[in-house]
Amino acid sequence: MTGRIGLAAAGAAVLLAGCAASTRTVYVQHTPAQQSAAPSHASSATSAARQAAGNNEREFADGLASANSLIPSSVVAGPVMHAYRMVQHELNQGDAAAGQPDSAETVTEVPGGYQLCAPDTGNGSHCDVLTNFTTDSAGRVTGVSVNGVPVAGRIATGPVSRTGGLVVSGIVAYRSLSNAGKIFVTYKVHDVSYKAINSSPAALATFSGYSEDDFNSVDVSTLAPGVTTYGYGLFGTTKISGPFELRSNDGYNRLLASSTLHKVR
Repeated sequence: MTGRIGLAAAGAAVLLAGCAASTRTVYVQHTPAQQSAAPSHASSATSAARQAAGNNEREFADGLASANSLIPSSVVAGPVMHAYRMVQHELNQGDAAAGQPDSAETVTEVPGGYQLCAPDTGNGSHCDVLTNFTTDSAGRVTGVSVNGVPVAGRIATGPVSRTGGLVVSGIVAYRSLSNAGKIFVTYKVHDVSYKAINSSPAALATFSGYSEDDFNSVDVSTLAPGVTTYGYGLFGTTKISGPFELRSNDGYNRLLASSTLHKVR
């Protein structure tokens, strides 16, 4: 996951990548407004908000570090964090669909946040650090930095595509930290009626005219009515807004999905 975070943070070949286990602790500083006779219930409310924020930040880190990289939806708020939650999970699920499931990461509390570290599989352990958490009045996470770089400004989403017998949703572009100068685009595919001729892979993705990095992307290998799967592509651009397409890999180049992504604000 750490790898993923970094990737996706970047958003690797079957992406998602990075570090698989991590540990992180987040500290949120609150500056109470000055009041001359603050009622006791006000301080109680402030204390409760701080507690909620601290709990949600920890759940955020634990979810990201879990084996399926699924951050609970209840601990985040706002379009940026919901998109980040989605891209991290889809990178994870893409790897799993390609037969390379991620391992859970360890989470360790560090000054200002949490450190997530993937297990050492022979090449050393990779770690990412989550800091600079921001929260709303309910304590839900609205922003975070990965290795010192804010997620905000590096993520884009596109509408659901219903074309060619497929429903393609969860389309998210994320500028990678670990793959400098590149972005990941992740997506979820549900096959309603399309019968693929070729399954190696069944479809190929493009983004803003760029083809995928074949060694660091996970294409949809099998499509048949009723199948639901995930994929992602690594593209050689830093631009996160633009047109995304999936086309058949059977010589006919049939359009299977089309969506235009826009930066999340």
